[in-house]
Amino acid sequence: MGAYLVKFPHSRITTVGWFIILFSLELPAWLLLLLWFIGLQFFSGVGSIADVAAQRGGVAYFAHIGGFFAGMLLILVSAGRASASPCAAI
Repeated sequence: MGAYLVKFPHSRITTVGWFIILFSLELPAWLLLLLWFIGLQFFSGVGSIADVAAQRGGVAYFAHIGGFFAGMLLILVSAGRASASPCAAI
């Protein structure tokens, strides 16, 4: 998702939701990713620290956060490389 944010910062995503009736919205991708990152991953990760005493398995929220930043970093690093088409070598 971090790589998507770097590659397509101005794209828009159509979402479907419900509140009494079904509706659809078109939102900027950066806003949706920000809500996913902060609202779901970060707050759930911080909340899971307090739940350590329960000794249950769960979602590795901080691994998702690390993957988000790794995707951003790797797409920036690989953007400088010349990309060859896989079919060109055949």
